[in-house]
Amino acid sequence: MHPQALAKIERHVVGSLKNCDIAEGWPVYNSFAPHVQALASELLKHKSLWLTDADVFSVFYDLVYEQLRETEKQTTELEGHLKDILGDESLLLLGKRLIDFYTSIPRDYEVYLQLPAVSVSLETTAVSKSFSVVTFEDPKDVPGGYQGGLRRLFDTKLEPKKVYFRAAVSGYCNRNLDNATVRAALSCFKIATQQGIAKALLKIKEDNPTGLGLLSGLSHYSVPKTKLVCVDKASGGERIVSVELPLQVSKLLGSLDLDKSNKDISAVIDSGRTAPLLNGYLRLPAALMESNAPEASRVKSAIEWCFDAYATDNTTMSFLQTCFGLEALFGDDAETDGVSRTLADRCAYLVSTNIKGRSTIRDNFRQLYSIRSKIVHGNTSSLAPDQQHFLSWGRTILEYAIFKEIKHLELQQN
Repeated sequence: MHPQALAKIERHVVGSLKNCDIAEGWPVYNSFAPHVQALASELLKHKSLWLTDADVFSVFYDLVYEQLRETEKQTTELEGHLKDILGDESLLLLGKRLIDFYTSIPRDYEVYLQLPAVSVSLETTAVSKSFSVVTFEDPKDVPGGYQGGLRRLFDTKLEPKKVYFRAAVSGYCNRNLDNATVRAALSCFKIATQQGIAKALLKIKEDNPTGLGLLSGLSHYSVPKTKLVCVDKASGGERIVSVELPLQVSKLLGSLDLDKSNKDISAVIDSGRTAPLLNGYLRLPAALMESNAPEASRVKSAIEWCFDAYATDNTTMSFLQTCFGLEALFGDDAETDGVSRTLADRCAYLVSTNIKGRSTIRDNFRQLYSIRSKIVHGNTSSLAPDQQHFLSWGRTILEYAIFKEIKHLELQQN
């Protein structure tokens, strides 16, 4: 960073701290907001790829609160000017911590997603540089440490003997699901999960159906919440934040186990040598995660829509999300007319290898798109019973088309 830019950042940090007031142990927003906003404006000139205004405020809140917790008093009892509460030395130290943190962005994170229903112990497997399947066999290996006993019930961190997807990402993670770095990690997990289901690596458990319009029997309170756990590598595992996932996603993840009806999987379960299996199924999806090719972005978008279609318990919404996935795969940003015909043609030529098959796909696709248009434009609000089969057909076509497009990308596999 240019020295002049760094000097401006330092000046705004100092101004924010000197003007910050504390009430009931928390920074008072109005006291520091103009100064932190000026800080954000300067930082975003250099780091807008990883930060938003809200992120800059989030870092300020978190680090100030952490410093207050290090005082001898109960945090909730603290009132007054921050500079008076901390004293000059601690205030100077806090300013340095803030500056160091802001300027260190993008920071390296490991983000974990637990697959809570996987009933088989899996080998830790580095599928690629940025994606792994992880099991902590020894509690000492758990980032941030592991707290057993009753406290574990209230802990949001990581546990031994559980199966996790892990994505290595760079940027800044906070507790907001809209955070850009958190979204990047979640995109990786959606790709791995969708491809795992479509390839029969993962299967929705029959005793806990989800994702295919079968979730209605589960109440909000009976579904364990699944969280992303974001470990800041530069902190040595001390700075960990968790991000709660939407209820529908938690339901889906809570029902996924290895597909033991798959002969490839059943053959390796007893041996415990699962690394080659995981590599075989996930190496290509991992290569897609790491691809920055413009063509890959459409495939990633289609996969995310397909994942969302699995997760929702509303069949009409699942149908629309399936349609959006097909449009992401076959659409054109510049198209305005003849969209249905164009999408049908592209889909038919990708999926089918003969003239008769293409004709059938075109006809079905146009009917599917006609239903989609009626729902979106308000002529109807849900799928009719005699239209339900278009959801299954559309999802099957979307899954197969995703496979074909990934193959055509000719991704470099590590």
